[in-house]
Amino acid sequence: MKSLIIAPLYFFILDRCTNADGRCPDLLPLRGSEEEKQAGTALVARQTYKVIFRTKEYFDLTNRKSFYPLVEVCVNALDV
Repeated sequence: MKSLIIAPLYFFILDRCTNADGRCPDLLPLRGSEEEKQAGTALVARQTYKVIFRTKEYFDLTNRKSFYPLVEVCVNALDV
């Protein structure tokens, strides 16, 4: 028996940076806002989204070593 693995297809939505505390309070524009409409970032229920944290870039900037070059987090938008 052969296994067929089909990876989900992701489309780039937007790029954000963390603040001095390492947080990203404005990861997505507010739901229903004009910015959300212009950027086309409205989430769709029952879709999977991926957030990629480029950790190596951060560690390089702070002159530290990093074991993980990036961290991917996938989330399901259950109810938007």
